[in-house]
Amino acid sequence: MKKFEFNFTPQELIAVKEEIKRRFPSANQSAQERKNRYQQVNLEEILKEIEQLSDNKLTNYAGGLKNREVYALAYSFNQIPSNLLKQVKMILTYRFKKSMVKIMWNNFSKRPDNQYITYFFKEVIDQIKKIKFTNTPYNLIKGIFSAQEPIGWVIDYIINLNLSYSDWVDYFQLTESSELVQSILADLFTRANKRIFTQEDAQLIFDLFSSLGTESFRKSAENYLELFKVEEFNEELMYLFKDRIGDPVEDYFQSWKDISNIASKKARQWFNTKEMEEFFSSIDANKEEAQRRFEYWKKYNHSIEKVKYVRNRLQLFLLFNKFAVIEFGEKGNAAYIYDRGYFNKHFANHMDKYNSVNNDRLKSRIDNFVGTEDNRIIHRDTKSTSWEQKADRKIKMLFR
Repeated sequence: MKKFEFNFTPQELIAVKEEIKRRFPSANQSAQERKNRYQQVNLEEILKEIEQLSDNKLTNYAGGLKNREVYALAYSFNQIPSNLLKQVKMILTYRFKKSMVKIMWNNFSKRPDNQYITYFFKEVIDQIKKIKFTNTPYNLIKGIFSAQEPIGWVIDYIINLNLSYSDWVDYFQLTESSELVQSILADLFTRANKRIFTQEDAQLIFDLFSSLGTESFRKSAENYLELFKVEEFNEELMYLFKDRIGDPVEDYFQSWKDISNIASKKARQWFNTKEMEEFFSSIDANKEEAQRRFEYWKKYNHSIEKVKYVRNRLQLFLLFNKFAVIEFGEKGNAAYIYDRGYFNKHFANHMDKYNSVNNDRLKSRIDNFVGTEDNRIIHRDTKSTSWEQKADRKIKMLFR
C-alpha cells in the first residue's frame, strides 16, 4: 500500500500570532525596535546643535526633540564626547521616561566610572521612586543611587544576602565581562566574609582572584589570609599569592610590607609548614616517627621566621628569632640547635643548594648549651621521657 506523507501548516494561526506580536510586542521586542529606530537618527547632527546651545536654552531644545532622538542620546550615552555629557544628561532628565531606567542601567554596567550616569539617576530618583518595577535590578535603583557610593551599596547588598557570584551577576542583569562586574569584584573580596569565599567553587575563586588588578588583588589576598585559619588556606590560591605578591618567607620585608602583619605572618606559616611537611615525608624514618617530628616543629610554627629545605642534602633549617635548628633526614642524625648569631656566622650561607655542605660540616657540639647537657635533639625516647619532652625543655629556655 502506498504511503502518504501529510504536512499541515496552520497559516491562519501563524498570521494571528504575527498580528498579536505586532500589536502587543514583548519588552525585548520593544527595546530592540526602539534601538533600531535610534540607529537611524543623525546623532552627529544633534550633538553639533547641542554644542551650540547655552544651558538656559537646553530645556526648550529638549522639548522639541522626537522620542527616537532622545532615545538615540540615551543608548549612545557612553559614546557622547565628555564636553557634552552634562548637556545630554540634562536633556535626558528633562525627557525622563520609565524605559530610560533600563537603558541607563545598561550604560552604567558598561561604564560605572561615567559619573554623569550616576548624576542622571540621582536627579531623577524622586521620579523613579514613584515607579513600580517588578524585577531586579530596577526595583533596587532607588537604593543604589540614593547611596553615596552606588557600587559600595551593591557590594553590601551582595554580602548581606550572601549571593553567589553567578547569582549576583544574574540578579543585577550583568555580563561577566562588564566593567561593573570588575568594579564590584575589585572591592567585594576586600570586604567579603568567609561565606562569600566558601560558597564558591575553588577554581572560580582562583579565576576571579586572577582577574583582579594589582591593588585589589593585594587587598583581597590580605582579607582572605586574615579571615581563614592557616590550615584552611587553599593551596592553589596560596601559590597564586606567592606568584603575584612575592615569597612571604624570602621577600617578606619588601613585597609584603604594605600587607598586615597578621596576614603576612599566616602566609609565612603556611609556606613554612609546606617546607617542613615535604622534608619530613622524605626522611629516612618510618611514617610514625616522621609524623612525630613534623608535628613537633609544627606546634612552634607561629614562632618560626623561616624554614628552608635543602633537598639535595636532605637538610632542614628552622630559623627562630634567637636561635636556629638544623634537622637531618638521614638515619642516625640528631637535630642541632644554635644561637642565631653563631648560626648566622657559621652556617647561614649553607641554606642554598648551590652552597650546601655535607651533614658533618653543620654539626658543632656545644656542651652546657643554655643550661642543658648539649645543643642536640636526639630523636630517641627513654623509659621515663619522650624525646619531645626533652626537646621542649631546651626550646622553651631559648624563648626566655
